[in-house]
Amino acid sequence: MDIEQFRKAGYQAIDRICDYYYTLQDKSVVSSVKPGYLRDSLPVEAPEAGEDFQKIADDYQKFIIPGLTHWQHPSFFAFFPTGCTFEGMLADLYASSTMNPGFNSTASDSALIAVVAARSLYQRRHPSVTQSSLVIYTTTQTHSLGLKAGLILGLSVRALEVTWEDKFSLRGETLRKALEGDEREGKKPFILLATVGTTSSGAIDNVSEIGAVMKDYPDLWVHVDAAWAGVALSCPEHRESLHLNAINEHAHSFCTNFHKWGLTNFDASTLWVRDRKYLTDALDVTPPFLRSAEGDAGTVIDYRNWHLALGRR
Repeated sequence: MDIEQFRKAGYQAIDRICDYYYTLQDKSVVSSVKPGYLRDSLPVEAPEAGEDFQKIADDYQKFIIPGLTHWQHPSFFAFFPTGCTFEGMLADLYASSTMNPGFNSTASDSALIAVVAARSLYQRRHPSVTQSSLVIYTTTQTHSLGLKAGLILGLSVRALEVTWEDKFSLRGETLRKALEGDEREGKKPFILLATVGTTSSGAIDNVSEIGAVMKDYPDLWVHVDAAWAGVALSCPEHRESLHLNAINEHAHSFCTNFHKWGLTNFDASTLWVRDRKYLTDALDVTPPFLRSAEGDAGTVIDYRNWHLALGRR
């Protein structure tokens, strides 16, 4: 999309938003669609080429709006409202147009959530272990998200030393020695925050060697932080050097930020987990006002149990 195409699409978007509000009171407050109604409209595989934006905009009108609960509807009454103004919409547009990051919460949230899930899983497997003995592993090149997770959760953090001789990569031997030493001292390392593309040097921890060590330490959760480098995995020529096969085989969770190389507006930090049950077991709190028949039956995925916040944009 070039500037003039953006101008044209922008005019149309504003017109459609205005029309939406003009006709909002004539719509049903809640949708009548069934869970999974979009599935048949999605391609089995990602397309090789992008679509014209006009088709995407039309799909929003055709598929998304019919599935919405209209929070701005004059007859909408729930536990709380959501503030929405036309000035705010325009402010969002202006803020997105420059895309200067405010560094609010992205990969740091993903790491924190992974630590919470890993701690919960470890404590269920080893109920006699005290929290004071639990240890988070990072390296001397790991982003500050590792130390911050420890501070928030009241957990010890050990930064394993990596050297320039190894290109600041965490090697399997270093990890094994640390695990053996902590085991002798009664400490319980339960998660390793590995990195593919460190902020300070672009270092890549050796996930293949880490995976080999995990065979002797199956309770160690491996979270891979690939905040800026991970998007490069979309390019086949980079997958070997970035340890994609090892990540798929050994990582329990993986994070990358699409607002860096992914051509997506801030903030778009994505977290994948090998087993979502580990997250929901650790974070599920369901008061009566959040229960639903679909959620109780497991026919829908309730993403509020995947992260710290209740609401999502």
